[in-house]
Amino acid sequence: MNGARNPDSVVLQQVDQQWQKLAALILWKTVGAGVVVRITAADIEAMNRHFAPGIANVFTHGQQDALEFSLVDNAAAERIAEHDRRTRGAGHG
Repeated sequence: MNGARNPDSVVLQQVDQQWQKLAALILWKTVGAGVVVRITAADIEAMNRHFAPGIANVFTHGQQDALEFSLVDNAAAERIAEHDRRTRGAGHG
């Protein structure tokens, strides 16, 4: 999960090297302060099985006043990256 399908993305460039801050915000938003989230090898294997034969792709979408994160499969990630490339190529970004 550590390769960017769309490395030219403005959002990805803005959050590059900010994973700890983003993880803290996501934890705070989803489970709150003081709660421990435990990730085991079984969790990783389950996620890998869910997205097989591909991998889980973290989709980041920038809004005017927010960032959105979601998990998408390989096909969706490729569609999104291609859309971004076409849009940028058309002079819209």
